[in-house]
Amino acid sequence: MTAAQRDDYLTDLIISWNERKSGKLMELLISKHARLKKAACTLQRELDEMLREHKVDVNDLPSMVEELRALADALCASDRLSDDNIRNGIVLCGNSIREKSARLLQVDSSKLRSRLRRSRAAEKARLVTLLRSYERLTGEKIDMDDVLDDCLPWQNRGVVDLAIKRNICDKLMRMRRATEEQDILMGEMTTLQHSIRDRRTSIEEKAAWLEGVLSLPLDQRPTLDSGAEGRYVLCHNDDGVVRGLLAMCRRQVRLLTADLLYGDDALAAYFSQPGNDG
Repeated sequence: MTAAQRDDYLTDLIISWNERKSGKLMELLISKHARLKKAACTLQRELDEMLREHKVDVNDLPSMVEELRALADALCASDRLSDDNIRNGIVLCGNSIREKSARLLQVDSSKLRSRLRRSRAAEKARLVTLLRSYERLTGEKIDMDDVLDDCLPWQNRGVVDLAIKRNICDKLMRMRRATEEQDILMGEMTTLQHSIRDRRTSIEEKAAWLEGVLSLPLDQRPTLDSGAEGRYVLCHNDDGVVRGLLAMCRRQVRLLTADLLYGDDALAAYFSQPGNDG
């Protein structure tokens, strides 16, 4: 295979890949929207079950979120913490260490595992500091293993403890994020269809201009446009060159029209299903 043949072969592969990617893009967006919608429904159901189990009113969720944010700010802003803040910090560090240990068993990337190990080590150092502070304030010593086993002396006092609040708020934030991503994907679908329409209109205008150029005598034809950023220049404007460009434009218009129709049909079919209101 010569260098020119190799270039032609690679060009054909790139064009084919771009055409298939363009045709699959709407399908991928719809598929992701469906997954997010299903995930949001599952998270909503789990959140409702947690609220019923722990007898938490849904109107109390905003105050829970603000409480956790204030606690996080207090833990980061000062080393002189109250007794309550130290207990809450111990719970948060214990939960974080357990989550990172569980994730270490699930990830395949060695780089991500190294990052998780470093983060877990930093959390353990923070937990040691909090346990020492708690011992100085209360005179009660707590072992790190007890924290990691979620066996803390102040638990089970008849109130919703911090770990439960954190799990509820985490579920709430994940559900909100899934809903926000659905709105983002809706915007992406609309933008994609508008982009295809604009590209088709632009190429149709170019094709009409080439038809006008083709009808002129050779000595009266304008100079054809060069490529983007001057990467190539059309040196001739005879019938063969103009007809070739016109054929390329018409082919691209047909492809864009097919993509546009496919996208409209796919969206109509998806949002016609029960529960998929756009």
